[in-house]
Amino acid sequence: MSKIVSNSILKIQKKILERIKKEPVFRHIVGAEREIRVDHALESLKQQGKIRGFVKTSKLDVSDLNGTDFFIIIVGRSQYKVLCMGVTGKKWIEKDKMNHPDKLELGLDLCDSDEHIQNMILELICDFREQSTN
Repeated sequence: MSKIVSNSILKIQKKILERIKKEPVFRHIVGAEREIRVDHALESLKQQGKIRGFVKTSKLDVSDLNGTDFFIIIVGRSQYKVLCMGVTGKKWIEKDKMNHPDKLELGLDLCDSDEHIQNMILELICDFREQSTN
């Protein structure tokens, strides 16, 4: 990796760490819990054969900095498709959809059941498939 890219990544990570220090710790704990719940739901969907697979992004990598928390692999008509998905609270879902119109945004509350989370993910995938055929 070039020195310029390395320096840029370090600057971005430093800015994010500064921002995290200013935000309430509770917000990060809740966000991490949401991601754990979604991870479990995606694993269940994979075991059921409803998605091909998924990958969780690493904290502070480029994808995470752009709001992508998971990559979901689905099977299209003739090829695999990789979908980017962000996870947020229901309170922020509309803002995140506006900020990231090119990816799936999942808004959930901690009280949502595992089955409900799975259904919301499947609905997002279904909406994506409908939009991509139009």
